[in-house]
Amino acid sequence: MNKVACFILSYEITKGMKSFGPIGLLKPNASAKELILCQIDSLYRIFDNPDIFIISGFGSDKLDKKLPAKINTILNAEYENKNHGYALKLILSKIDISKYSGCFIINSGTLIKSSNAKNGGFPDNRSWVLSHKNKRNTSQKKYMGSVTSENGVIDYIFYDIGDHVWCDSFYLCRKDVIKLKLSINSFYDNMFLFEIINRSIANHQIQFSQVVVPPESISIITGMKDKHKIKE
Repeated sequence: MNKVACFILSYEITKGMKSFGPIGLLKPNASAKELILCQIDSLYRIFDNPDIFIISGFGSDKLDKKLPAKINTILNAEYENKNHGYALKLILSKIDISKYSGCFIINSGTLIKSSNAKNGGFPDNRSWVLSHKNKRNTSQKKYMGSVTSENGVIDYIFYDIGDHVWCDSFYLCRKDVIKLKLSINSFYDNMFLFEIINRSIANHQIQFSQVVVPPESISIITGMKDKHKIKE
């Protein structure tokens, strides 16, 4: 696999965490690693010697103190008013894609605990979204608004992708990064990650497939109540 640029989105004020600091500083106990360090370790396991960038904002001074020297930081100084769409613009404006086969973007609360991926592992020659098996019952699925075409290419995503839940993370191969760099202003400053995917599909003809991991390989941390989930 060629070199990949990985971006951890860690700039938001997470609900209930304002007095504590950024969610990346959460850890299950005093002797454990912080979430952001576990995320960094997981990316080194998945990709071959990636360059890792932290998009910081809220509590960036506290977060920076915990990061290894080799980790790059990009400040989202507008984090209170601008979220994922603006972060994507920062990424596209900063990345020299000629150095990489692609880039992987993951939200601050998503921890990949193992790299046991199905569907051919983590490819670098096509764009994909990360998902895991949907535990919801079939009566709930109809309210989630997801559609996947028969050939495995995603037509539209919300929170579910067919029988799977998407994991707030996706990979863009080099040719698709270039395509988005040329149309950077087509994204709003305030967009959810799934909206970025859907706009990329609808407006820029980018095809995303799925990379599926077992549910036990993913932890979703939304706040203090989930700190026990931070395990490598």
